[in-house]
Amino acid sequence: MSDSHAAAPPFVPTSPFDDPGADVILRSSDGVNFHVHRLILSVASPFFKQMFTLPQPASEPDIPVMPVSESAILLNCGLRLWYPGADPAADEELELVCEALHVFIHKYDMPFLTSMAKIRLRPRLEEAPVAIYAIACRLRWMDVAVEAAQAALKLPIRDFSSRQIDSQLSAINTDMYQALLHYHAQCGAIASSATADLAWYEVSADTPGAYCTGADPHCPRNADKRYLCSNGEKPLRRWFVDYLGELTALLNRTPGGKLDNPDLLLKAHKGSHLCPYCGKNGLERIVKFSALLDAHIQKDLDSIKLNLDF
Repeated sequence: MSDSHAAAPPFVPTSPFDDPGADVILRSSDGVNFHVHRLILSVASPFFKQMFTLPQPASEPDIPVMPVSESAILLNCGLRLWYPGADPAADEELELVCEALHVFIHKYDMPFLTSMAKIRLRPRLEEAPVAIYAIACRLRWMDVAVEAAQAALKLPIRDFSSRQIDSQLSAINTDMYQALLHYHAQCGAIASSATADLAWYEVSADTPGAYCTGADPHCPRNADKRYLCSNGEKPLRRWFVDYLGELTALLNRTPGGKLDNPDLLLKAHKGSHLCPYCGKNGLERIVKFSALLDAHIQKDLDSIKLNLDF
């Protein structure tokens, strides 16, 4: 009978860290040997260069062994970030990548990894913006922190917590996390104000339902509120006001959320088709309005700064 609790198989280095022509071995804390070249390590890292200048014991084997304090998995991840001929694993967890970056940049004195690491992390911003924000704060990368904070606007704050994210956030200080929360809240207030008050919007023939003159009882005007537009107050149709209200709630939760949300567009489209006047080119007008709204919001959000001090 198989043992469901059997230990995981030992880590086995693959190319290029199994090179029989290597002239030094890095031995991980769990006893795994990485066959590497001292010239490559010396050029990349002043730490290793200094290590190789130290006198070696007379009993040193033909291939010297250098014990390091990192595990095989961490050492493999860190080496694959930069070692010639190494193929970085695309599915490595962000937590592991972050720890490897921190070790190799700081402990092994390899600041050149910064630009390479940013290139590797940026494609994962949409996937894990809060985790990458924490990584950027830990490594003091202001540009990536800003990009991650902007990407996090597509999430509600309640999604800022998970096992992986919490492990990253625990490595940064409270001020850094509070800066992210404050930025999200500011952007939510700014974005949602664009649908609560249409002073920025110029009414035109494309305004959804604004020029409906039908007497259809299913298409009432907004009885309790008038929306101020750039060329004067215009009474809007109830179905469109309801659509704006749902957009306001959406933008307050997710300031960077997609305004072409299919569910909201479909609901507005159905509302407009209760009236033959509003329904004519109704969806097209809603989509055009959403595009104008998105451009206006993005312009306003660009003025909001992430308050980080490093």
